[in-house]
Formats: sequence, C-alpha cells, structure tokens
Amino acid sequence: MNKIIKRSVKFTVFILILAVLVYCTALILRDDAHSYSRVMMHELYNQDHIDYVVCGASHVSHGLDPKLVEQFWGKSLYNTGTPSQHIDGSYAMLRQVLDLYKVEKVFLDIDNGIAASTPFLQRKGFKSEYIVSTYLRDPKIKLDFYKNMSSPEYYLNSILPLGKDKLITLDPVILFDKAKQILNGKYFNYEYSGWNMYKINDDSIYKGCVYEDTFIEEGSFHETANVPIVMENVRTGDWAATIDKIIALCKEKNVELIFFSAPCSDFYLKGKGNYDEYYEYASSFLKERGYDYYDFNLIRENILSFADIEFRDSNHLNHTGIKKFTKVFCDFFDGKYDGMEVFYNSHEEKINSMEPRIFGVDASIDNLKQNLILYPVTNNIPSERITFDVSAVTGGKTVQLAEKTSRTKIPLPPASSGVVKVQAYLDGSPSNSFSLKYLSF
Repeated sequence: MNKIIKRSVKFTVFILILAVLVYCTALILRDDAHSYSRVMMHELYNQDHIDYVVCGASHVSHGLDPKLVEQFWGKSLYNTGTPSQHIDGSYAMLRQVLDLYKVEKVFLDIDNGIAASTPFLQRKGFKSEYIVSTYLRDPKIKLDFYKNMSSPEYYLNSILPLGKDKLITLDPVILFDKAKQILNGKYFNYEYSGWNMYKINDDSIYKGCVYEDTFIEEGSFHETANVPIVMENVRTGDWAATIDKIIALCKEKNVELIFFSAPCSDFYLKGKGNYDEYYEYASSFLKERGYDYYDFNLIRENILSFADIEFRDSNHLNHTGIKKFTKVFCDFFDGKYDGMEVFYNSHEEKINSMEPRIFGVDASIDNLKQNLILYPVTNNIPSERITFDVSAVTGGKTVQLAEKTSRTKIPLPPASSGVVKVQAYLDGSPSNSFSLKYLSF
C-alpha cells in the first residue's frame, strides 16, 4: 500500500513539474511581447466598471475611441476586438465581460469577412481563436469555446499550452527581445509597444482602442488579393446560430444589444463585388429577430466621409479616422440624425451618388509571374475613360512598360525583380498612383 502511495505521489509530482516546465516554455516561446490583445485583456480585467462594450474583430480595435465616448456620453466604453476574431470568439469574450461587469449596452460589429469565415467544424487554423482563449479566465467559458470552435481532433491541441497556431516562435531575435522584456519587468507592465503608434496622453492603446499613426497616401489604395464575400459560409448556420446565442445572452442579462458595422474604404467594399448581397442578407436576418442593422459604410457622405489618409489600410481606420467616426457614432445614437434615413439602401446606391471616381486599383502579378494585372475599382466608370502609365525600376534602371494605355494586362521585364510604378488617369487627369514589388520569370 505504501509503495502505491509513494508511486502515486511521485507520479503526481512528475506531472506537476512537467506542467510547470511546459507552461514556462510556452511563456518564453509565445510571440506576444508586442501583442495588443494581451494588453487589452489585462486591462479588461482591471476596470472599475464598464457601461458599454463593443465586440468584434480588428475593426472594433480600430473603430471607437473610448476617451471621446467618455467625453460625449460620460460612459465607460470598452473595445474587446482582437485580430480576425470570429463570431464564436466574440460570444466567448462577451460571456466573460458580462460575468465580470454590469454592462448597459453591447455594440456588436458584424464584419462581412468574419461572417463569411470558414464553418467551425471545417477549420484547420486557429490562430485567432487561441488569441482569445489564451486570455479567457473563466474555465467553463474557455472549455465551451474549445468544444465549439473545432472538430474533436483538435481538442488536445487546444488544451495544451504548446501546439499548432499557439504563436510559438523559435526566431532568436524575437526570443531575445521577449526574454529581455521578461527580465527587465517590462513584459509584466503590459505596455503596448507596437510600431507606428500615435500616443494620446501616453497611451498607444486604451480600453481596447489601438491608435495607429500609419496612413494610406492619398490615391494609393491597391490590393493583391481582394476576393468576394463567401455568402455560402454566411448562410451555413454557424454565424447565424452564434448571433442567436448572443441575442439570448443579452436578453438573459438584460443588456441592450445594437448591431453595426464600422466603416471601411469604398475601395475595399466595391472591390468585394458582392457587398450589397451581404448587407441585404444581414439586414433581413436581424430584422426577422427585431433588430436594426446600422451599417456606417452606407452613411451619407455629407455626414461622414473619409480621406484615404484616415485609413491605416483599406479596411481599418487610423487614429484620425477613429476620432471622426467616434463623433458621428455618438451623435447618431444621441438622436442628432434622422435614424435610418441617413443611410443609403445599398453601397452601390452610395457610390453612384458620387462624382466619377477611381477608388483604387486592384493590382496583382499573374500566376505565370509574367504580367501585371490592373483592375480599377470605380463607381461604374466606362473603362475607356481610364488610362495608365506603368514603369518598372529594376537593376538600378527605370523601364517604361506602358504610357497612357487602357490595357490592364502589362508584360513585366522577364527574369527580373524590382518595383513597378503605376499612375492612373481619369479622363486624362492624374488620379491614383502606387508602387508594387514584383518578381518575374
């Protein structure tokens, strides 16, 4: 009997030591020294109170400025957005917040990209899910999240501190920086030290809002992978079922729930090709449940419009855009505008009300690595009104590839690498310009 007890004690001690070693290894190898999600979640657990919470993905962390909300409304607002946070992550996050605080209102951003993401049981990658689960404190909420976010084959990977998509790195530069921050205590001060940050009263992140100084040069929007919204995924049931769970949770907690979408650039939305199909579906879906959908992508330009330099990329605002949006958001929900009358019925209706405009150019290198493909994103301007100058800088020389051409397939210098420069014209007047790195065969 004593031998059995001794063996049991030894085994238990071994498991505990192994668990501590695995945890410490994960702490050291996890690439999170510059993670705004880690800082945001630490700050979340140390609030005196939260009146309003905003849920969603990175559009939320680059959407509303809590400092301005406090000035306008006198309320404490907290953004719980993390990179590519899917709807089940938002549900888990909201459960955690509502367990901790007496919240009055929940604003849920229903971003089209998140709604159209891969169905839960078909997921193969979990980086965005583990960003959420790593910092959830309630074990039941965390376990429920693990069970619902994937098929059973990934359960063990989810539970272990080390594993696939756990942000584990072996990069010596990153590990040295992480070790230095742990040793000097900076890591445990939870100060966000990301790049290109705009400081507001010494804060580069405040209550989940990330103030970025990065901006898009005016007229330089271009993408290399602008793809349509996968409506089949929106309609599969996972997104809808989780929205219903969020509605039920808010009713149970007696919390007002408001659905909205933070603004993206018209270049991004028009480039999707089917944004209005998504808007119509989401709007109808929510109306069936008794909710309005406030899509600030459709608000009239005399109330809210953005220059390119107010974006950090095609679908995220920088600190100047965040300030502008926050004011209009607060004014709208204060009743200073005529409700839904300030929104267009579709994005197509909105852009067709504007003067002829090139929002940007969807630019990519073809699969053969031989041609530059240009697709101007416009408010339905005839193609003959748009021309391009295209040149390539390679080997220290500038090679003119096309001049005032209406062609959208431009051959690249063979077997070379460098930068291709594009100037777009509308009716002969300079409109948009950008540069793109290339490698040709």
